[in-house]
Amino acid sequence: MGHRCIPLPTYIYPTETMIVSMPRTKLDERGRISIPAPLRRELGLEDEAELVVEREGSKLILRKVAPEIPTVNSRGGWKKKPVVTASEALGGP
Repeated sequence: MGHRCIPLPTYIYPTETMIVSMPRTKLDERGRISIPAPLRRELGLEDEAELVVEREGSKLILRKVAPEIPTVNSRGGWKKKPVVTASEALGGP
């Protein structure tokens, strides 16, 4: 009878550790946070930018508020209608 080869398990050992620094911030005494300037620039957040705060488990997610887009009302005039997020359209926060 022939011998069957049983494959040995393969182990992968990391050879380098990659450390990625995450920007940190603290709540002030009034519950406000400060977003680091490099992140604000990268995301195009200007002073007084409006953000939506969402909760996902133990995470807080900040999203830019979508710009308002002009629409035509029933009399042919322009009106502004805010863009809705998918979660808002489905009745979420």
